[in-house]
Amino acid sequence: MIKLRKDKVAYIQIGRHLLKRISKGELIKEESIGTIRSLSKDYIVTTKTIQKAVDYLEENEAIIRKQSLGIFVSITSYEANTILKEHALELTKEYLEDLSSIGYQEQVTELIEGVNNND
Repeated sequence: MIKLRKDKVAYIQIGRHLLKRISKGELIKEESIGTIRSLSKDYIVTTKTIQKAVDYLEENEAIIRKQSLGIFVSITSYEANTILKEHALELTKEYLEDLSSIGYQEQVTELIEGVNNND
C-alpha cells in the first residue's frame, strides 16, 4: 500500500492515499474499498486508525458505509481531485501565514511571485 511517515498523522495519510487512488481512477464511484478490518490488514495499522481515516473520508463525503457490506466510494475522480486540491491550498495558506507571522514576509512574497511567474 503506502509507507506511512512517522512525522505525519497516520489516518490522514491513509485517507489522502485513498483519495489519490480515487483521483487516479484506481477506485471508482460505487466500488467497495473493503471493510475496516480488511483495510487495517492492508495498511498494517489498528482498526482504530482505519476508523479515523474512514471518518475523515466521510467528512469529505468521499465514501459511504453500507451496513454488513463495507465501505464504498461515493465520488468521482474529478471530485476527489478537487478535495485534494482544496486541502493542499489550505495547508499552503497555513504555512505561508506561519512564515509571515514569524518575520519571513519577504520570502513568502518571493515564493508567491515565483509561482505566479511559472504559470
